[in-house]
Amino acid sequence: MGAPNPRLRPDSPLEVASAETLFASPAVRHRNFGSLARLESGRLLLAFRLGTGPDRRNDGAVMLTRSDDDGRHWEEPVPLYAHPGWDCLLMGGLARLSDDLVRLVIGRVKLDLSLGGDEPLADWYVTAIDSRDRGHTWSEPAPELRLFPHWTELYGASNPHALADGRYLWAAMGTAGRDRGWQAGVTFSDAQGQRFTPRRSSPPRPTASSPTSTWSDWRTGASWR
Repeated sequence: MGAPNPRLRPDSPLEVASAETLFASPAVRHRNFGSLARLESGRLLLAFRLGTGPDRRNDGAVMLTRSDDDGRHWEEPVPLYAHPGWDCLLMGGLARLSDDLVRLVIGRVKLDLSLGGDEPLADWYVTAIDSRDRGHTWSEPAPELRLFPHWTELYGASNPHALADGRYLWAAMGTAGRDRGWQAGVTFSDAQGQRFTPRRSSPPRPTASSPTSTWSDWRTGASWR
């Protein structure tokens, strides 16, 4: 595997400070759906999906690694979530409520390319696991989280947003049916990140929707305030 060579547009406001391969392997592997969180101590938590390649299959697993030197060195990734026959991945990623409560929103899907469409998924399941010791150990998966009639995802890299009354606001995304009726919205939880409202019978407060656009796709340029 050669050294990474990130290329930015000439007019990009960003610049590459450094680039390196973190977890090299002799075989082709997918490492994607990454999520990063920084704790007050400076520790970095990095979660991502690991799957075989070169084509995506229903064999992904959710992995986690840690760094205590601002990302210069990383621990060997450890598996946190996998189900045979499913593609397990991040469904919202790392959400730091506090150093003593870090949530990792994850899930699993069954990819079926014969279905066509933007998201050819035959089945899906969304859940979360918690760490109360700064990412060393994690809880059992919580019950299924389904805020929309079908697909549900706590979609937003900035989640969660603390409110003055102690609750949290979360960006969410979901569908009215399989790969149709995509919506972006917001939902609320208590101070422990539990008891999401509204419930499944009343989906999250919508902020954007489209009969033709998939709001899970960053290329749509969706925004909400």
